[in-house]
Amino acid sequence: LGRYRLFWQIENSDAPEIDAGINLFRGERGFYRCDAAWHELKQVTRRFNYGGPTMRIKIMKGVYWQAGSLGVQIEKDAGASPSLETSADMELFGLLIGRAIRDQMPT
Repeated sequence: LGRYRLFWQIENSDAPEIDAGINLFRGERGFYRCDAAWHELKQVTRRFNYGGPTMRIKIMKGVYWQAGSLGVQIEKDAGASPSLETSADMELFGLLIGRAIRDQMPT
């Protein structure tokens, strides 16, 4: 029951903040923490073609969320665009990312 209470709180109220465990920039807040493998392409040697649906959503200036058959990737306007691989709670992660996107959309 506590899990669904948390889901409701994320969707309808303020998401509970956590200590991110790293130094954040002014105005940034932590909402989710998990172990993940950080992958960056250093050199493109092979192109993967994907014929199914994909999506790319701007979260905030310079940061995008891209999803398709290859998973979730954080794509930025400048610098490396990492792929994060994790076995964490993707349902909770999806709710928090959705909330972040919704909060960045103009009303």
